[in-house]
Amino acid sequence: MVHVTGTKGKGSTCAFVDSILNQHRTSHGISMKVGLYTSPHLISVRERIRINSSNISAETFAGYFFQVWDRFDQPLKEKDGRSILLERPSYFRFLTLLSFHVFLQEKVDAAIYEVGIGGEYDSTNIVENPLATGISTIGIDHTSVLGNTISEIAWHKAGIIKRNCPNFYVDQELDALTVINSRAAERQAKVENVTILPQLEKVHIRPNAKFQKQNASLAVNLAHVTLQQLDPNYNYTLPSADPLPDAFKNGLEKVIWRGRCEKKEEEDLTWYLDGAHNKSSIQIAINWFTNEIPVRNHENVRTKTGGLRILIFNQQGRRDLTELLNDLFKETRFNNLQFDHVIFCPTVHGQNTIRKGKFLILFSVFFSWCFPHLNFVLEC
Repeated sequence: MVHVTGTKGKGSTCAFVDSILNQHRTSHGISMKVGLYTSPHLISVRERIRINSSNISAETFAGYFFQVWDRFDQPLKEKDGRSILLERPSYFRFLTLLSFHVFLQEKVDAAIYEVGIGGEYDSTNIVENPLATGISTIGIDHTSVLGNTISEIAWHKAGIIKRNCPNFYVDQELDALTVINSRAAERQAKVENVTILPQLEKVHIRPNAKFQKQNASLAVNLAHVTLQQLDPNYNYTLPSADPLPDAFKNGLEKVIWRGRCEKKEEEDLTWYLDGAHNKSSIQIAINWFTNEIPVRNHENVRTKTGGLRILIFNQQGRRDLTELLNDLFKETRFNNLQFDHVIFCPTVHGQNTIRKGKFLILFSVFFSWCFPHLNFVLEC
């Protein structure tokens, strides 16, 4: 198991590791199965459980699903002879349990696991001797569960550090770094800081930004120590002045992580998709978008290749909506980024017209204040 946590970049890091291992497997003709467990999914729940970079089939998923589901209807024998029925776990915990079952039944050789929330008490954190652990950038998120400060959140994230395996982390704020080192000392574990690898200058990573190079560097180290343990013929060394092996380069370049800084062409329309949902990730998404789009002149007149800029926004979950929108406004203004239209797609369940009304009023007031010159549409 390769176990990865963090606030930003943990999913991308897992995707990089998965791609590198699969490129190595195919290019060297190795009979090896690589599992990947991530969350959330975009379209199908089967996206969360992959083997050799492919979703498991609907039939396979359904078969294993009911094997686990039905198991909870069977009494469990205690040592004293009593029989008890176990309560079915919650949605994410059940899928995590299902993923372990799938990978065991399919005889997966290495599985990459993305933590759901935090790390210390996450349902993925049950393997005592993983192949390696990694911590991507830590920021503020899931405060209702993890705490309101970087230090509190870092305590949970560092909970995946294990004594008898390599543990890596990328550059962190001082408060997070202090906690990571403290928790490692508690467990008598060694942790290693991963900096951006110079070899990545010759690797085309999407997006070509510092944060993604950090994720890629973390992934290279995780894949490196994994292959050291799984492939006796693997002989690359890190750190090294030599270029990355072709499997690593190709693995990094071929990753397309859906919905994360994703650019998608569709006839005369270009989609820029990202699932940013906190202050730091919104900052990254806006910076990425600003660098990707055609430049407008100083009068903000559209160039021939510029076209209309339309922001489509949706927010789910229990996060502070007003704070999220305020962060979005500040980042667009800081980057001198203007949209021609803004479309809001609130997630409103049921027929609660009072709730809908409050939602519409919130958006109308907020964006008439923030973007007085914009046309915006609310879709319910």
